[in-house]
Amino acid sequence: MQKESRDGFTALLYVGDGAILLAFDVDVKKIDVNRLAGFSILCQTPRAGPYPTNRYFLPNKMTFAAAASGAGNPDLGSDKAPFQTFHWIHMPGAGPGRYKYTIFVRYFGGCSPSELEWGPQVTVKADLRYHGFDKMEVGFTRGYVSAQAFADRFSNVDLRPEPRTIDYDTKPYRKAYEWLGAHARYCVVRFLEEANRWWWPRRMDVFAYDLDDPDIIKALCKMGKRARVFLDDYTNVNAGGNPGHGPGSLEDAAAARLERAHVQVRRGHFSRFSHDKVFVLKTRNKPVKILTGSANFTIRGLCVQSNNVLVLRNPAIARLYGQVFDEVWNNTGRLHDSGDVAAAFRKSALSKDWHVVETQLFGQRPKLAVAFSPHKKAKDKNDSPFTLDTIADAVKRSERAVLFAVMQSGGGSVFDALNDALANPDIYCLGVTQSQKGFNTARGDIDAEDGSGSFSALGQAIPPPFKKEWKGNEGIVIHHKFVVVDFNGKHPVVFCGSSNLAKGGEEENGDNLLAIYDADIATCYAIEAIRLFDYYRFKIKQAHLGKGKTLALDPTASWVRPYFEEGSLKHQEREVLAGKRLKKTKKIPVSPLVH
Repeated sequence: MQKESRDGFTALLYVGDGAILLAFDVDVKKIDVNRLAGFSILCQTPRAGPYPTNRYFLPNKMTFAAAASGAGNPDLGSDKAPFQTFHWIHMPGAGPGRYKYTIFVRYFGGCSPSELEWGPQVTVKADLRYHGFDKMEVGFTRGYVSAQAFADRFSNVDLRPEPRTIDYDTKPYRKAYEWLGAHARYCVVRFLEEANRWWWPRRMDVFAYDLDDPDIIKALCKMGKRARVFLDDYTNVNAGGNPGHGPGSLEDAAAARLERAHVQVRRGHFSRFSHDKVFVLKTRNKPVKILTGSANFTIRGLCVQSNNVLVLRNPAIARLYGQVFDEVWNNTGRLHDSGDVAAAFRKSALSKDWHVVETQLFGQRPKLAVAFSPHKKAKDKNDSPFTLDTIADAVKRSERAVLFAVMQSGGGSVFDALNDALANPDIYCLGVTQSQKGFNTARGDIDAEDGSGSFSALGQAIPPPFKKEWKGNEGIVIHHKFVVVDFNGKHPVVFCGSSNLAKGGEEENGDNLLAIYDADIATCYAIEAIRLFDYYRFKIKQAHLGKGKTLALDPTASWVRPYFEEGSLKHQEREVLAGKRLKKTKKIPVSPLVH
């Protein structure tokens, strides 16, 4: 985090994965909040990217035009349309490199909202080059297929030909894949390239749930006998005649093609799914590096959905993942009918506890731990597996902030704890979830109806200056499974992996779950949670506004008031992002996260 102050104005910069979180705070004794119009952000990028120059004011599609008119300028900069919020997230289109942001306070002046005056300014800098954190690399997909940016840049182009296959030429779609997949896809591609370097003998073991990306399949075929792939075969995934991963599915076609290339393939499942998405890289047959996360090895997983990928260059954790793969692979080889390896794995020591891989200085606290499911089923239906209780306990002990993005797929102690955190006025808590019905933005001041959106909201026509967006077809778009606690506090932690963080999944699916006690990693996930909340919250508010209308800036300073009212969620947001501790306030009633 970088913090700069001048003349009563403070700007903080948090660095994420290809994204910057800018947070603002003001001293009311020096800044006239009764005239505050917003903040203008001048950005200097390492290259021009999609803009005419590498120095420009970040654009704001919201203007001071009346909401009912639908008027606006799609290229209006924040110098003329300042941001009316105390934080802003920038995900630059210019790519990795060094960035400089100069943030200005703007005041209303004269008789018109367009007559703005310049106030104090501060400058902060960031390095957005891809890099690892102490033997670890984290990559997020852009998750912007249903977005103005995708409409502007790619004109809502299709992402694959119809009918769907696993062997089409991806070259015409490659630029869209690289932009949408962002750092997550980069991590996957580079991992496979390393596995296929001819001058060093490498092997790779793969857990795959969904598998249809032609480039990934082609890279695995290139490895031939050096690769082992355990591919889920659960057939009861969806109703309506969907083959799931059985005969007639793209996964079935992928398995056949891999086998023709002499890749070692075994099909199987646990009580439900073999839900891991894992690469284990081996040198001289010893695991040295792994890739895991929430992203399936599919076009949808890496280009449509919001997902994350982790690469860990830690031999100790690589050995653990290698042991899990060997156990599942060998158990599958001993089965002749069901393909269900859950019973044997639950008895394994690998499934019974957290495995602490690294500790902080002096061994006082864990730095990295991992757990593998399925775990033993609880005797009491109200109990949750130990993994979920660990997360729930961390949420309950939060001193400052709880942020999350979760694919909603069941109950358990984690969802109970998140519900409680949303109702706690002493915690800054927000997040996004998604079920088969639609997506939800969750925060303590948003009730169930006001926070929910349907898939149709992603693709509906929006008045100018907005363009109609592609909704990415029916299905999950928020595919993350992570919870972040106190990212800028004393004890930051993020829980992530392939687990859906629900009781049923932890007891029945083959999954992995990581606990990472690292401020930089936690910050990356926190920025992603806030980015998605802002993004989907705007879509829901726009959809609720009504046909032919669009959101507009406030022509008065009344937008500022909630940010300085103790007990309001916007006050919490300003205080926490500025690095302050929240004061105790009265409890705010809230609808539950799981409806």
